[in-house]
Amino acid sequence: MHVGSSSSNPAAGPDSPPAVGVTLSFNNSFASLTDWLFSGKLVQFPKLKLAYSEGQIGWIPYVLERADTVWAHHDGWQHTRKKIPEPPSTYYYGRIYGCFTADRHGLKNLDEVGPDNICFETDYPHTDTTWPETKAYVEKMLAATTRRRPTRCCAATRMETEFLCVNQFSARESALAKVHLLIAVAAVGMLLGANAF
Repeated sequence: MHVGSSSSNPAAGPDSPPAVGVTLSFNNSFASLTDWLFSGKLVQFPKLKLAYSEGQIGWIPYVLERADTVWAHHDGWQHTRKKIPEPPSTYYYGRIYGCFTADRHGLKNLDEVGPDNICFETDYPHTDTTWPETKAYVEKMLAATTRRRPTRCCAATRMETEFLCVNQFSARESALAKVHLLIAVAAVGMLLGANAF
């Protein structure tokens, strides 16, 4: 799911400066993930996996908490449990990936975001890109995080997403996805060293 897939950037009002929409762009991912968690499709299709590109990851712990709260407290009038027998967060871990370019807050909350549920991306060639200063940027962003955890995240996520690329898309789409994936992996690899993967 691309952050722009919701067809429009969110804004506080019609006269909002363009920077408001860019700042709030993660809201499209927030809304989409909430929709997927309550749709029942993750129950119906237990092998289905999703990835949110350019959505960042810092918001994920709260949306999971809120979704579980709604599931637990509002079932009397929403009847959500008929469609979703387990708390919504149950269907997130190991199945839905959050992609980030710059999210120190998300990394500080990695245990709740899910170390196996994240991908680093450079967003090249868009304006959010850290390229060509990606190595320095990642070093700064990961300064408060142990080396082992990002290595584990990136290596495991790389294998999972390569599996998705090979098995879920056409040959052309798979090749393009792998190129984007490997650019991100290479950037993190430069930081973590040749033995990271």
